[in-house]
Amino acid sequence: MLENERQIAMTMKPHRVAQIFRARFARTAGIVYIGHLDLMRTFERVCRRAEFPILYSQGYNPRPSMVFALPLGVGVATTSDYVDIFLEERIDAAIIISRFNQFCPNGLRLLEGGYVSSDSGSLMAEVSAATYHIASPNIREYTEKLLQRDSIMVMKRSKGKMKEAEIRDLFLEVSQEESEPHSISITVLAGSSRNLRPDLFLEAMSELEAYPSIDKDNAMVTRTALFMGEYPHLEPLSKTYS
Repeated sequence: MLENERQIAMTMKPHRVAQIFRARFARTAGIVYIGHLDLMRTFERVCRRAEFPILYSQGYNPRPSMVFALPLGVGVATTSDYVDIFLEERIDAAIIISRFNQFCPNGLRLLEGGYVSSDSGSLMAEVSAATYHIASPNIREYTEKLLQRDSIMVMKRSKGKMKEAEIRDLFLEVSQEESEPHSISITVLAGSSRNLRPDLFLEAMSELEAYPSIDKDNAMVTRTALFMGEYPHLEPLSKTYS
């Protein structure tokens, strides 16, 4: 078959109504050091090994249909992230979770999940905020000093260029546990339009408050929650499935 004939054939496949399984997953241990594209490929391989009836995109180069809520940076762990997996048929949630975890690498696990309506909005579009737990020496002291500023300007890459950006208004909440003196939790705006990555926060402390580079670079970052809605009326994404 010629290349253009194959392309036409792929686009002429009959449309199928997707069964969208929304799963909450955790990523810890050594697998935190792979990039987002590699994480996507890992999910694809695990789903194939588990023999899930995955729907594929149409076109010349079909790909398994799945959407992640918010890409994870290299080195960032998570205990509560989300992915939509598009299936040809409905499978019991317990079976999906069990079979996925049977084939996934160490450090990656599905925790729970359920189905969302096929006409529901994009998972990525629903994300509005995220919470990060950051452990590093003296981070509380430096965070307090940073947030006393009326303006926090950082250099941020946008469309391939470095631009100055204001991040002070992206902070929503900062909390800390007395049992963990060298850690904080920050809740920040997140999503496709306004998003504060934890590395930008740490870089701002280093540049503006002289936070030691060795502590910045070795900070342990874990995303612990993703939310939808508007602050202060945030709800976890787990509210979207059943």
